[in-house]
Amino acid sequence: MPQSRMTLPVAATPFPPLSFTQRPADRTDWMDSSNNQSLDDYEMGRLVSIAAEEFGLRLTRSQFNDVVLALFEHIAGLETIPTTKAHRCLGILWSKYQQAIQANGHRH
Repeated sequence: MPQSRMTLPVAATPFPPLSFTQRPADRTDWMDSSNNQSLDDYEMGRLVSIAAEEFGLRLTRSQFNDVVLALFEHIAGLETIPTTKAHRCLGILWSKYQQAIQANGHRH
């Protein structure tokens, strides 16, 4: 019997849509700037925005972690991020995701 995949609705986020977000002032691509396995506030905001736009603001911590780790696989330098550093990033990103939920008046 085939498994059904749960699709979560996309909810409004406090971040502008991807198409309206400007690049950093130095015009570098945000994905290319993470080759040192660290993320700045802009990059973290983009990851949270992508997760919220694609999967909504009702993800569990486990679902959110899976989404972000999948995104890491597509960012140069983060596809091989050490586990300890990944966990630290996930904690910060989860906190930012929770702030987005609160800013939108959603409860989880």
